[in-house]
Amino acid sequence: MSELSYDTCCGPYHEGSNKPDSPEALMRSRYSAYTMAMVDYIENTMSGPALSHFNTVEAKTWASSVTWLGLRILRAPKAKQNSGTVEFTAYYSQNKIPHTLHEISEFRKENGEWKYVTGKILQS
Repeated sequence: MSELSYDTCCGPYHEGSNKPDSPEALMRSRYSAYTMAMVDYIENTMSGPALSHFNTVEAKTWASSVTWLGLRILRAPKAKQNSGTVEFTAYYSQNKIPHTLHEISEFRKENGEWKYVTGKILQS
């Protein structure tokens, strides 16, 4: 969990006044956007396979239907020149049933901006 406030961490990214400078920063901002069902931001930070399978209506419905409980970054190695990965677990409850989403996300830098391109869901 980040100790930074929303205004310090993710707010500037969501407002468009700043861009995430690493895959981890983008991952944190995407999680935060999901907690507020900001699917436009989610969509705008995707590329490749992830974007081709993204459905804004389904994403907004799902994100709005769950209670978000937290994000834990498990591994975020220093990014290579234009690619990086982040392993995380997101915690949420749906219909009062706790769930986790454990994923290794892949990111690519395109035109100077980090984008989420794909993810592999792992068993928690």
